[in-house]
Amino acid sequence: MARSLVRCLPFPALFPTLSSLPAQVSRIVAVATTALTFSACQLGWDCGTVASTVANGTVRDAADVPLATVQVILAEDVGPSSLRLSVGVTGPAGSAGAPLRGHVTQARLVTETGELIAEIPAGVATLYVDAVVALNMNLASRDQYDRVRRALFTTRASVVLETDLPGRELIETTLRDVHDEPGNVQRCRPA
Repeated sequence: MARSLVRCLPFPALFPTLSSLPAQVSRIVAVATTALTFSACQLGWDCGTVASTVANGTVRDAADVPLATVQVILAEDVGPSSLRLSVGVTGPAGSAGAPLRGHVTQARLVTETGELIAEIPAGVATLYVDAVVALNMNLASRDQYDRVRRALFTTRASVVLETDLPGRELIETTLRDVHDEPGNVQRCRPA
């Protein structure tokens, strides 16, 4: 949860030096501060996911053997606002990413015509156990977000993996299962 800019403190902690003010001014400041403190405690903001698009595919080798799954998530978030692209290639549960983990030399998300949408880092040092490659990035603009969304909904965008595995040097996975998921925006409050 986001850190609060407003802290709801007991009144005496807000102004410990009120006694140094004339009595009438002190009362006015005390009433105003108390009113503002209580109203600030009721403040909040929208936070969560406004909308998201999810695209899925199965990574298969030339013999049609499933090697991993691909999931692309395009999300619009609020509180704080962001347009986010996430791509993950994950091996079967408990596989530690085998047989692809550590063998991907280059990975990218591309349109149906091969136009680059995003490079996917091939390093595995920071990935969770079954992940092969992953990307999490903020998109720079609404136009970029809309371009990625249109590319996904062609159901012909793909993730291309280049590996050092014999017979599996180039693996392209088309993202055919694409759908929108409902948002989940809630009211967040200061801590």
